[in-house]
Amino acid sequence: MTDNRIRDRRQIADIVGAPAIGTISTSDNLSGSAGSHVLDFAAAPVIAAEQFRELRTNLRFLDVDNPPTVIAVTSGMPGEGKSTLATNLALALADDGERVCLVDADLRRPRVADYLGGDLQSEVGLSTVLSGAAGVDDIVQESGRDGLTVVTSGPQPPNPAELLGSRRFRDVLTDLDARYDYVIVDASPVIPVTDAALVSSAVDGLILAVSHGDTTVDQLTRTTSNLTQVGAHVLGTVFTMTPKSEGKGYYRNGYGYGNTAAAVQRSSQAATASEPAAQPARHGVDAADSSDAASRETVGADR
Repeated sequence: MTDNRIRDRRQIADIVGAPAIGTISTSDNLSGSAGSHVLDFAAAPVIAAEQFRELRTNLRFLDVDNPPTVIAVTSGMPGEGKSTLATNLALALADDGERVCLVDADLRRPRVADYLGGDLQSEVGLSTVLSGAAGVDDIVQESGRDGLTVVTSGPQPPNPAELLGSRRFRDVLTDLDARYDYVIVDASPVIPVTDAALVSSAVDGLILAVSHGDTTVDQLTRTTSNLTQVGAHVLGTVFTMTPKSEGKGYYRNGYGYGNTAAAVQRSSQAATASEPAAQPARHGVDAADSSDAASRETVGADR
């Protein structure tokens, strides 16, 4: 049987057609077995922290005239590192002085509260406000980290897709966008359920996580097709869980992974020039809910 798992960033670019804006290596600092999926950006520098800082820089160069500020992070399948990516991207932005709100919109398998820990509560959260049982002020929580506030998922609802496809969800994100410099949304994976497609209609764009040696060509092709069908705007891709040696190899004097901000900007402009007329940043999506697929990720490990 042919092994078509993705191990080269060029494969991602060929399939998705969006700029590569980051590479995150496997790291003991992000090991679920160690009980932590978040980085301490104030601590001694580690490769993963520098890679998230580079991702932060590249994100800012994607569209300097109309920068995206409400950004969802998703993946094709569970286990590709999307929640770890969303959480640490939010932390990296906050570490640079931005006011950031991290929203856990994966209403089926929420991870943000577990990853950040502390005093975050899930009894009231996104599902609560979307069901009309609370206001936005009631669900915003301090994370215990400077610059970062959090909206947890709230109690698991019976109708996630209906809630995420509602006008109320778009209104909540608009409210948060007015309060913060960035709103980072952790969305469900694309293939098992329609939730991420619905989220895409309410945000400025998506970041797509692709797992090294795990995501297959077929899965990435299907993910791209699903997102294209609903007019989702993929801002860029992040290659996650790359080998440590490969991550170190991207560094030049300790900075970057060989994909400079200028290169990202050129890549973004080229992708824009070659694609059809741009979809509105926030547009309606008519998508029905689907049954929740069996997860291929082990319990407690988004990776």
